Order: sequence, then C-alpha cells, then structure tokens
Amino acid sequence: NDGVSLTVTVALAPELAGAVTGNETVFVFARAANGPPMPLAVNRFPSSALPRTVTLTDADAMAPNMTLSTFDTWTVTARISASGNATAVPGDLQGVREGVTVDDGAIDLRINDRVE
Repeated sequence: NDGVSLTVTVALAPELAGAVTGNETVFVFARAANGPPMPLAVNRFPSSALPRTVTLTDADAMAPNMTLSTFDTWTVTARISASGNATAVPGDLQGVREGVTVDDGAIDLRINDRVE
C-alpha cells in the first residue's frame, strides 16, 4: 500500500475564535490508534489560515518506517500552539478524532478543547 492519504478539514470552534490571534502555529498530525505515540504524519501552518484542509500522506512521515500506511486506524489531532512547539502545553487549543480509517477518506476536525 503506497497511496494512503488522509484529508482533514480543520476548523476552529466559534466559541474559541477570540482565543486565537492568527500568529500561532497549527499542527495537524495522525498517530496509530494502537501503536507508538510518535506521529505518523504531520502538517503545520499558521493559525491565520484556519479553516484549512490538509492532506496527510506517507510523505509527511517523520521516520521512513513509521508511516500512515503501516497502520490502518489512526487518531488525528489538530493543535494550536502559541509557543510554536509541537508538544502540548496547558492553554493550547486542540481537537481530536479517534478511530479514523482510510475508508473515512476526508474528515472534519474541530478545534474545540483547551489543553489542561
């Protein structure tokens, strides 16, 4: 399988719009639902670009042997980071969708939660 791609439309929940300046970094990443915690694919863009649709593929992998197509079920997260750091810190905003499979094709992911 060399053609796994996951299309994710990321939007910010309206009630959190006031918490975002547009200068933050948005990280969209997929992890194996049952596997190592390292992201299998990552995309990043400025929060001023929200809402935005991104496509995660094996080309977005951080390690060549840890790709989307290595697994069949993923947890997809979108996080707005004020620090620009990919690691979650309290106050970051995020949305998570679990149990995503290739059959879902395109998913909507709403950033609607604050990291505690």
